[in-house]
Amino acid sequence: MDASTTYFIIASASAFGGALLKLLYDSKCSHLNICFGCVELERDIKSEVEVEEHKHQERRPSNHTDSLENNSA
Repeated sequence: MDASTTYFIIASASAFGGALLKLLYDSKCSHLNICFGCVELERDIKSEVEVEEHKHQERRPSNHTDSLENNSA
């Protein structure tokens, strides 16, 4: 096996692992069972959900409805 094949396998495994970790982080499951029960995780997702809701509220302009009402009058 040459060096380029080894680098490709390591890079592919790293990308797969990173994608799997991102998927697990983004999921809102409170109980995770990975590798047929070898790894079990319990997560407190209540605080994560509150943080996500706060981020969505910051992105939404608060005066959007006011400007719509002023334009219709």
